[in-house]
Amino acid sequence: MSAVQHGANAGNVGCRRFRTRNEMWAARAEAAHQWRQFQAQRKFNKCASAVALYEQKMTDYDAWRDRIMEAPRTEIARRRDWLAAQQGSSLVEVDKYHKSRLG
Repeated sequence: MSAVQHGANAGNVGCRRFRTRNEMWAARAEAAHQWRQFQAQRKFNKCASAVALYEQKMTDYDAWRDRIMEAPRTEIARRRDWLAAQQGSSLVEVDKYHKSRLG
């Protein structure tokens, strides 16, 4: 083997060593990227299920509140209507009283 061939061969070995190192680094980087994607998907799924649970709780609460508050709401409306009717007829009563007293 001549010195020129030996030098060329040494350069080729060094190039292979760097290529192998770069390939290992790229494989590690790809594995890290996949791990980060996996963690992000897991976190997203966890948050999505927490949001779904929260929304279900709020839906249940709203249905319960509407069901429970229906009776008081109805009673308040009935009372309001009764008061409005009483106030309307009281003016007639006052006018009648004034006419009877004052002539």
